[in-house]
Amino acid sequence: PADAVVLGTVAADRSRVLLDTQAAAVVGDLLAVPVGDELVATVLPTTGPASSAVLSAGGLIPAEHTPAEAGDLCGGLTSDTLASLGVTRPDLGVPADCTLHQVRPEEVWLVIDAWAELPSWEDQRTATDNAELAFDAVVRGDGVHEVSGLEPVDGLGDEAAVSADGDGLVVRAANVVVVVVRPAPLPGLDADGQREALLRVGEDLLAELERRG
Repeated sequence: PADAVVLGTVAADRSRVLLDTQAAAVVGDLLAVPVGDELVATVLPTTGPASSAVLSAGGLIPAEHTPAEAGDLCGGLTSDTLASLGVTRPDLGVPADCTLHQVRPEEVWLVIDAWAELPSWEDQRTATDNAELAFDAVVRGDGVHEVSGLEPVDGLGDEAAVSADGDGLVVRAANVVVVVVRPAPLPGLDADGQREALLRVGEDLLAELERRG
């Protein structure tokens, strides 16, 4: 690969043993990979994460998050944000399942889903690579999230998109994807206000993720 990741080093006298098993090996500053009858070598970068750190983190690299860190981010919604949405008892927070549904006096309904992608070794994709694919799928309208018409927006996470009428938001931060769906209009807000409300929710959720990571 063009962007090789340093997995470790081996002594020169062990490289032949490894190559005889048809496995990749590190020889000096080269990553040697048998391909058919040929030996393909890629120059390794001079710096990289320690293999022990990568393996102990389940293949995650610095700035990426574990599934535990990405779970239940809705607890990070501030009282001010909840009040701005029309929640009459913002002090009660959000239920553990991250679905907020107030019926009276005015309906406020938000469904929040957040998860951390993990590496897929068989596809040679990092956790962040997989999160980028998941983000793109949500924007296309694929999968279980019923959002459509998402348009890119700057200044939130690594990439974000929100619908024109503010009924859906998707944000990616490293390997974490956050989806916010608003099934019913928020009280007293026009389309621009609906969008701004969802963006504020996204900011709170990412702030909570940053606190954890």
